[in-house]
Amino acid sequence: MIYSQMNPLLIDQLIVLISAAFMDYFSADEQEIIGAFLTTLGTVISFNSLYIEGQTTNQQSDKNEQKDDQDNTNEDNNYELLKKSIEKIQEQMKNIKKEKSQSQ
Repeated sequence: MIYSQMNPLLIDQLIVLISAAFMDYFSADEQEIIGAFLTTLGTVISFNSLYIEGQTTNQQSDKNEQKDDQDNTNEDNNYELLKKSIEKIQEQMKNIKKEKSQSQ
């Protein structure tokens, strides 16, 4: 995001300039109202960004869980394949032993 790469000093200077303009044009009560509004706006934006970040994290964790489930399924399939391979090797060894014993 472009805004996350803004220089913090530039942001601070912008805030000072805006607040200086408010001091010249608005009374103390009006400045208080504007400040409360901007504080509330900042809080809502902050909470919104946390909510969006939480949703993104939840979606990523759901994807990771699905991947883990697939990995577990693959591991089970690999285990079954390995088990079948071992059984086939055992059968072949038995056949070789039978052939060897018959030939003697």
